[in-house]
Amino acid sequence: LQKRPTGQEESYYLGILNAEQGNQKSALRAFGKAAADDYNRGIKMEAAFQYAKMQTATGNYSLAIESLSAFVADYPQSSHYEEANDLLGEAYLRTDNYAQAIDHIESLPSLTPKLRESYQKVTFYQGTVLFNKARYYDAVQHFAKAQKYQINKQISLQAYYWSGEAYRIGKRLDDA
Repeated sequence: LQKRPTGQEESYYLGILNAEQGNQKSALRAFGKAAADDYNRGIKMEAAFQYAKMQTATGNYSLAIESLSAFVADYPQSSHYEEANDLLGEAYLRTDNYAQAIDHIESLPSLTPKLRESYQKVTFYQGTVLFNKARYYDAVQHFAKAQKYQINKQISLQAYYWSGEAYRIGKRLDDA
């Protein structure tokens, strides 16, 4: 089969139709094909975003991280840039890859409210991982980061509690 410019458009619109009808596998295939073609850069970008977004929606978080990371690197001026970063933060959170999520979020020049919420969660969760590994100093550092954006009050309170517990274990009672 010979590739042609209209094939990229056909694949993209087929992806949209399949997504609207709930046929996610076919939509992923079509968006992936449209994103791989270079005929129309606008369609390529839109298809790449829809492909990555669909990976997130279907729970393929490892593939979502891969495709969203590529998208934000390749299309930093896209109108989908902020949403892609929000989705990327969520995907990292879902894969329990808290350290990588923190690195990604901290590398961004500004954070959307959704990214601030994700940041609070991933720093708290990473703090609990470190606490359970008896790395109390590192845990306290992450609990402090979790308190930076106090979006979820329950997480903020737990971060204070576990910081105090880490200080107590370390016999730093004044800090506890």
